[in-house]
Amino acid sequence: MHAEENYAAPDPFPAPVDETAQADSSPISTNRRVIAGITGTVVGFGTGHAIAGIYDHHGSVFTVGELAGVGLFLYGLSSRSTDLSCAGDTCLVTERVSLAVVTGPVLFGILKIWEIVDVWAHPLAVNEGIEKARKLRQERGGVSVQPWVGPGGAGLRLGMEF
Repeated sequence: MHAEENYAAPDPFPAPVDETAQADSSPISTNRRVIAGITGTVVGFGTGHAIAGIYDHHGSVFTVGELAGVGLFLYGLSSRSTDLSCAGDTCLVTERVSLAVVTGPVLFGILKIWEIVDVWAHPLAVNEGIEKARKLRQERGGVSVQPWVGPGGAGLRLGMEF
């Protein structure tokens, strides 16, 4: 086996979303969307996305990014230094602070605003996608043919919906 076979480049044209699986999934309820929105707005760090059931899609970005922002800020605080230089009767105190003290909160703030918008908007988009997939399945006449592989063999599965 060659090393090249282990590291395939990501597909620039990913396959379309499985419409059958999307049509069979349950929409995110209003109560769940509201609880997820409030939690994501107040707590953050991807918790609202986890409650909404869409953590894999977007929530992990906020967990990693917001933790990075907090980490940068804490690093910047810990790297602070103070110099004291005196010349005669005059002393000058100089404090140096890392740029991370600024970039950490800026990163956190940008991600927090993005998270607040996304935790309220993305569940609605998921529900719209489910609704579109269900309508598309109805427009197709409710007939589907799918490959099937199981412990007893393989074949084709024919599905009809009325």
